[in-house]
Amino acid sequence: MTIPSEINALIEQLNQDLNQIEQEAAEGLVLARAIIQRFPNNDALIQMLAFLNSARFYADTERSRIQIIVESLSRSNQTTGEEIQEAGEDLSTKLGRVLETKIRVISAKISLENYNETIRNDRQTKSYARGNSRNCDLRRTANYAGS
Repeated sequence: MTIPSEINALIEQLNQDLNQIEQEAAEGLVLARAIIQRFPNNDALIQMLAFLNSARFYADTERSRIQIIVESLSRSNQTTGEEIQEAGEDLSTKLGRVLETKIRVISAKISLENYNETIRNDRQTKSYARGNSRNCDLRRTANYAGS
């Protein structure tokens, strides 16, 4: 049996969102690993790293579950309206969970980007401050030498 267009639309949306979860989580993991090298005992970073790994696993698992639904609908030549409705409800529920996970993954990635930017700015500020204090010392030395 052919799968109804509404079900196909749900499946397409789910696959796009799952792809985005995987992409955002992968990018977040790169950031988290870089930061955790500098702060290995930071519990919040470790928790975020675990969450992003779990999100990738979740995306793979959901993709497999969606495939099972698609195969069960495609396999049966006599799929009833009730079975189609149940599949649609299952996919709609999955979409809600996937969207929630996508939002959480994007938020985690943004937090990591902000944290990384803060670290970078702190390093630049400290480097600038050290450079200015050296310049002041050099000027003072030059002034004393010129007196």
